[in-house]
This record gives sequence, structure tokens and C-alpha cells, in this order.
Amino acid sequence: MKKICLFLALAGASCASAQSDGLYAPEPPADSAYVRIVNVTGALATARIGNKSYSVKNAASSPYLVIPQGVPSSLPAAPARH
Repeated sequence: MKKICLFLALAGASCASAQSDGLYAPEPPADSAYVRIVNVTGALATARIGNKSYSVKNAASSPYLVIPQGVPSSLPAAPARH
């Protein structure tokens, strides 16, 4: 019984590994980074990265963005909580 369970566990692991190919995006180019904007402000938030603006609804996040090194960004300040 233990041999069958072990075999099934190993078979499941190899199937999971095969299905994860393509799950993650390729690594960003050198001197770049993935950036994701997460909004917890309670209202629509807009961030500016380079020459593009990204709006994110409350309690949501943007897709991952590849941002080259040195690109200026502007993010809104979170409101003060009392």
C-alpha cells in the first residue's frame, strides 16, 4: 500500500511540474524589475510610471509590469488613518 501511495505522490508531482511550465513570465531584461501596483486606499488610485498612467480600483492590483532601471515613477500617498 505504501509503495502505491508513494508512486502516486511522485506521479502527481511530475504532472504538477509539467503544468507549471509557462505559469510564470520569463525573467525581465537585465537592469529591469517586475512592478505591481496594489491599491488599498479605499478609492481609485493612479500611479504614473515613465510616460504611462495606471489606474487601479480599490482592493485590486495591476498586472505585473516590467520597468527598466531609471524610469521615473509617481505614486499617490496613502491617506492618513486615525
